[in-house]
Amino acid sequence: MFAVIKAGGKQYQVKAGDKLKIEKLEDAVASEISFAPLLLAEEDASMVEVGKPEVKGHRRMGVMLATGKSVADARKKAMAGAKKIRVVEG
Repeated sequence: MFAVIKAGGKQYQVKAGDKLKIEKLEDAVASEISFAPLLLAEEDASMVEVGKPEVKGHRRMGVMLATGKSVADARKKAMAGAKKIRVVEG
């Protein structure tokens, strides 16, 4: 039994008991989350429903376990043509 959900701008394949790290969720810790845009649902091996674009009448529930702090983008820009110049008077 698994499903494909859409959360935080990405798609995740989930089963019961999975722990996910999902970006862009603004809920409180220990709050219940409903993943409504369900893209694919499998109840058993013989019953698979594919959404066009989403499966109607199904949803998956989850609980927010923790929140992380946002990390600033720490990329450095390359200064390809820059040179350090030292000016000496005298």
